[in-house]
Amino acid sequence: MRSMSRRCQARRSWSAMTGGVMRQRTGFVVVLMLLLWASSANATLSKGQWLLGPSAGLLIPVGDYKDIGKTGFGLSADADYVLSPSGSIGAVVAYNRNGWSDDFKQALQMATGLPIDGHYTVMHYGARGRFFLAPEGKTKPFIAVGGGLYNFKVTGKLYGSSASDSQTKGGINGGLGLLFDAGTSAHVGVQGTFHDILTDGSNLKYINATAVLLFDVGKK
Repeated sequence: MRSMSRRCQARRSWSAMTGGVMRQRTGFVVVLMLLLWASSANATLSKGQWLLGPSAGLLIPVGDYKDIGKTGFGLSADADYVLSPSGSIGAVVAYNRNGWSDDFKQALQMATGLPIDGHYTVMHYGARGRFFLAPEGKTKPFIAVGGGLYNFKVTGKLYGSSASDSQTKGGINGGLGLLFDAGTSAHVGVQGTFHDILTDGSNLKYINATAVLLFDVGKK
């Protein structure tokens, strides 16, 4: 019985050891495959290409806007034409939405005695240039500068009813980003963009912090 028990313990020890070795080897193989894929993936930029894709992330109010609005979300569709490996020009259409801040709603309720709620939406139609600082690398940091039109809409709600008002103004924006090659015809990355809408009185300001996905289309 003792001999059988020792053999069973030995088998369990051997199984545990070989299982651990196999898991380590599997992990090494996976890491090696990822490294080989990353080293071979290079979505180079060339004149005549289009970079098309979406971005999504946060809208973060800044300045006076922060006093009346919460952090919200933003979505956009981007289309950039590559002028050279170092730069592109393009267009963007973006939708942003965020709710009224708690302090603003509380102030309204104290002033009116009514539980008013609401949200803001910002539609942005603009043009932009991207300047790539390391165009030949697999990691491409860039600077973005642009401007365009911004439609800012305020919507209030009370007891199931709603009312809204909007205005369209010009504005400028700029930011920094980082693109990583994902295969030979796509890029993923992050971008932070500061927006300054030229409204009457104090300008409306916010930041978009987004994840970016772009596909190469056209000439290589």
